[in-house]
Amino acid sequence: MRPTLLGGLIVGAAGLAAGALSPGFTTFLVCLFLAGTGWSVVNPALGKAIMDLFPAPERGMAMGIKQMGLTLGGIASALLLPYTWAVFAALSALATIATLLMGPAIDSERRYTSTGGLGLRSDR
Repeated sequence: MRPTLLGGLIVGAAGLAAGALSPGFTTFLVCLFLAGTGWSVVNPALGKAIMDLFPAPERGMAMGIKQMGLTLGGIASALLLPYTWAVFAALSALATIATLLMGPAIDSERRYTSTGGLGLRSDR
């Protein structure tokens, strides 16, 4: 589960970063397709992670928070990215998204190595 989740985030971030540097519209669309491919792996992996990490009585709340996070992320993107696009140009907007996607992957790797390879929960 962990490699799938982190791999999806990395593929998504790489697609967006490549899109920020793409020379033409067709290349840009291919990069966005790559980013979408990464996200298509992340969403099911998050559901699996919730099933594995939370006890049965808490799973509904955890899944609800996950789904609410998707909605809030969409709202934040809709509010912030047009401003970033207008002020800093399209490349900066895509680079901002790519940077935000890499954050959880980097933090997760830091936690993984700091707990001796135990992953998100050190009590296992």
